[in-house]
Amino acid sequence: MSYTSKDYNKFQINVPADLKPMIPDFMKRRKADFAELEAAIKKEDYSSIAKIGHRMKGVGTSYGFPAFTEIGKDIELAGKAQKL
Repeated sequence: MSYTSKDYNKFQINVPADLKPMIPDFMKRRKADFAELEAAIKKEDYSSIAKIGHRMKGVGTSYGFPAFTEIGKDIELAGKAQKL
């Protein structure tokens, strides 16, 4: 699935109160994930692409960001299929 800027309007974020202090660090790690993903795409390193997607899929919903889970799932599948 590909996403456009208008798609992000449909995502609802519900961060549990006890996790709110952790969100800045969570977002910093996701930013690092995207930088790592960009490098992996340039190298066509499909194994790393799948691992990054899997990691994003695993943490998104736990922190109240189901969109990260959905996007991570798509990234993981693309890496496993070796299809960008």
